[in-house]
Amino acid sequence: MAETDSLNLTVEVGSVVREVDKNDGWTVMVCPTPEVADACGKLVSVMAPAGVVSGGRTFKFPNDGRLSVTAADGPLFVPDGTPFAVAFLGWSSKDDGKGMTKWANKAAKIFRG
Repeated sequence: MAETDSLNLTVEVGSVVREVDKNDGWTVMVCPTPEVADACGKLVSVMAPAGVVSGGRTFKFPNDGRLSVTAADGPLFVPDGTPFAVAFLGWSSKDDGKGMTKWANKAAKIFRG
């Protein structure tokens, strides 16, 4: 990942972490590849406030907010009937967008980084 892309990703992840910390909903960070999802997960681990508990791909915040990180080709894992927001992070014009639609169709709200 280029230095500029890495910096942009850091800023985007920080923005989502702050948003989740202010709210009690569930946000899913959808990344174009598993590698970008891993990088985002590591950034969340570093940026998350005290008291955040990690359970694999999902971070549970003290305010009952949840932040999950996944690649777009991963399965939909949010239970039916559970409202959630989607943040598309790490995408560029060279990505084909596969996987975005299934998440966007189920989301209650969408943030585009």
